[in-house]
Amino acid sequence: MCGIYGFIGLIDKERLASMGKFMTHRGPDQIGHYFSENASLGMNRLKIIDPTDIELPLKNETSSLILTFNGEIYNYPELKKDLVKKGHIFTTETDFEVILHLYEEYGEKLLLRLNGMFAFALYDKKQEKLIIARDRLGIKPLFYSQIGSKLFFSSEVKPLITKAQVNTASMARFLGFRYNFGRDTLFQGISKLEAGSYATFQKGGLDIIRYWGINSQEIKNPKEELDKLMHDSIKLRLQSDVNWGVFLSGGIDSSAIAYYVKQNVENLTTFSMDCEENKNAGLVADFLGTKHFSFRYDKTSISLLPEIISRFGEPLADPIAIPTFLLAKEAKKHVTMVLSGEGADEVFGGYEQYKIMKNALAINKHLPDPVKLLGAQGLRILPENAKEFFLSLESPEEAYKILVSQFSKKQLKKLGISLPEIKPLFVGKSTDMQYFDLTRFLPEDNLFRLDHMLMANKMEGRVPFLDHRIVEFGFSLPAQERQDKKILRDLMVGRLPKQITQAKKKRWIFPTNDWFPFDAFKRIFEDKDLLQFFNIEELKKITNYKKSIKYQLLKLNTLTRLYYSRQLWNLLCFGIWYKQFIKNEEVAF
Repeated sequence: MCGIYGFIGLIDKERLASMGKFMTHRGPDQIGHYFSENASLGMNRLKIIDPTDIELPLKNETSSLILTFNGEIYNYPELKKDLVKKGHIFTTETDFEVILHLYEEYGEKLLLRLNGMFAFALYDKKQEKLIIARDRLGIKPLFYSQIGSKLFFSSEVKPLITKAQVNTASMARFLGFRYNFGRDTLFQGISKLEAGSYATFQKGGLDIIRYWGINSQEIKNPKEELDKLMHDSIKLRLQSDVNWGVFLSGGIDSSAIAYYVKQNVENLTTFSMDCEENKNAGLVADFLGTKHFSFRYDKTSISLLPEIISRFGEPLADPIAIPTFLLAKEAKKHVTMVLSGEGADEVFGGYEQYKIMKNALAINKHLPDPVKLLGAQGLRILPENAKEFFLSLESPEEAYKILVSQFSKKQLKKLGISLPEIKPLFVGKSTDMQYFDLTRFLPEDNLFRLDHMLMANKMEGRVPFLDHRIVEFGFSLPAQERQDKKILRDLMVGRLPKQITQAKKKRWIFPTNDWFPFDAFKRIFEDKDLLQFFNIEELKKITNYKKSIKYQLLKLNTLTRLYYSRQLWNLLCFGIWYKQFIKNEEVAF
């Protein structure tokens, strides 16, 4: 696990060193720089596999290829064995040296031979070509900025910032969905390489290629095949030269991971946050016989938000970032690497919005138009989202966009913003919603949060459910097996307590409604420069949501009472980010 950075078309040792300073937390064990007439590459290394110091960045035998790498290649032993047979000579015991030799054999097609999480930059000195690549699911981040004939890249957005300006075109994605998907970031001139893609930069020209898409397959014995895949995925991800553990929430996902880990090792350390949503973690830990640590958080943890936004660089308004950061901080006292359950909901249909969409579309199909209009009028007492969702069911992609958005279209329009188009991601298959979440929400929210919060604490996270073979398996299942993680629950019957295999999905809820820092919000939004982006009257209306009749109805339900506070949370995170990065001001509360 490392931080990578550099640029092509410019020699500037001071700038490269400055970029590296932003990456200290990602690679505290070793730093290496490379310079040539056309390229400057840097790498800060956190040693997970091969604890010895090596020359960084890595080079091939002739020094014609130079590699900076972030992540892990899990199938490197078999790749290395095959390459040695072909005559390649290895000089380190690292996992990522295989990339240099794979490129010599297969060129850019090497990517499809890798099983792992990664972001890397490979400089081909002979061709004066840079290749930057990101793993299939986007587990590791990679940002870049093209300025004329120069290309800059980095594991995080901070090292790429020169003159920070807001990319207003990306505000709709962030405010609407709480994360920003697509190539553009909220910074003008800074982009992100999307999951499953690589780019080549040569003679000032940048070409971006998507190298992976989900391939369907025939599945004869689903439970048996998933069992084999889980065994192998876990076994591959236990390769490490450091202490490690498992993040255990007590849900079916992390509990299944802990079960499979216990089939490979005798002693296992698990970690969880002590809250209502994770109340079964202790039960699973006792059942499996793990050494378990549980930690608490309270209202004072809200004060960490400015630090967390600063760590992200590009804002993410996921409140779970706070307990994730705290969990990583405490776990770091015991381990350097953890396994986590991200991805299971997207792959096996665990999110409640999939059920909502399925039921709503089925009902809508049989309702006469007059009844639909009457129903829409009856929803006027609820938030605008409910009415918009009901009236959009003829267009599933539009309905889903409204369902998962933090604001209604009407609200955003009043604020001065419009929800982005997502129809191109919907191609008419029953897996469209899951595919949208897998390719957008997962890499740019869940995985972005996990990566940045762990790396902020000098830790690595591995996600067994996102072995690409498991993802392709999940998306090849019949529809009935891809709902509510049915196959995973069936697989774990008899292996985990009934309370786990039969429990309903529980989202990890951070109490934004009860703990929202209104005083801090008001201070931040006194900034006239910040207010230029919004309709002030609508902003005041949203800020005073607790006075509305609609909120009085929503607060009767644990989940719906968060509706308005999550809107404010999005705005708060944008405001903190704006103050920190655009105006270069400190924020504390």
